[in-house]
Amino acid sequence: MASVVNCYPDEPATNQQLSVIVDLVDGSRINGSPEASSVPLETSFGKMSIPLERIRRGDFRDDRRTVELTLINGDKLTGTWSGEKFGLQALFGKISIPAELMSGVSVSTRGPAAAGLLFWNTMESERDVKNGRIGAKGKFVAGKFADGKFGKGLSVDFTQGVAAVFPVDGIPARKGCMELWVKLAGVPQGITDGAGPMLFGVFRKETPMLTLSFCNNDGFSGGGLLGYVYGTRCNTGGFGGWTFDRALGAGTEQEWHHYALVWDLDGIKGVDDGTKKTAVFLDGKLNGKMWHQALLENPGDLKGSELRIMHEQTIRQGSAVLDNLKVWDYPKIKFDDRFIE
Repeated sequence: MASVVNCYPDEPATNQQLSVIVDLVDGSRINGSPEASSVPLETSFGKMSIPLERIRRGDFRDDRRTVELTLINGDKLTGTWSGEKFGLQALFGKISIPAELMSGVSVSTRGPAAAGLLFWNTMESERDVKNGRIGAKGKFVAGKFADGKFGKGLSVDFTQGVAAVFPVDGIPARKGCMELWVKLAGVPQGITDGAGPMLFGVFRKETPMLTLSFCNNDGFSGGGLLGYVYGTRCNTGGFGGWTFDRALGAGTEQEWHHYALVWDLDGIKGVDDGTKKTAVFLDGKLNGKMWHQALLENPGDLKGSELRIMHEQTIRQGSAVLDNLKVWDYPKIKFDDRFIE
């Protein structure tokens, strides 16, 4: 009898709770906690036991037995699923899902840092846009799916405008945080007036409420990365002469960067003097050096608004891949967890 290889035998067990999403062949999706801690797989290397915490995604082929695993380090491993059923503790109780009914499995971790997470969409596929991990279901509008920061991401050409739309019911109006990973490609060297890409925006009808974009001149003497919240602004610096190199770091404009828009109408503790209502973080560090604090006369709430990914672009050259969009119910300013999907 062939021996079973335990991958990563010297790795300590994770102290985070595993969460699994199982996609079924009929289009259904079930979310829950797995009963098993590993996946039994028959490979060309022999029998293997792959820890679930090392798996990002598993996709079944048409025979419903052959599965391709994408591991957290980007490696891929193909083999035959040697288990009969997959046990899951779902919202409606314990279930056992036969392998022939599964089309795919996604694995993530849920630790203490997930407290306050209101919305999470990995944007790995059209199905994922429509059925996020946490929060509102989205609408896929344009683009395609390409290699992302984690697995796949939503790729959109700037000429396509809006890529996806989500209702924002439940997103806090007075304080919160939106974060995502973005990789730009083919952008022009300079950011001209009125022609910077908007990565995301919350709009009440056509009125912008919360937005994150690039700009050369925001009309209030600021430029670079612009975080806008109900009229308040946070910019990288003063207006004029902005390039993507200058905003993101020379030579890194086509690399992956993590962006976060943070707001608290009572002032963000830990940012500047604690009175700033808006802040932008780039790769885990405060990016804003210039603020305009004027609030709209009556910002109100966000009911009936929608979150638009890559809102109608005024820039016509370039594209972006977007991945792992999250919204929190508090003004988050620490992003050490950004490398965890």
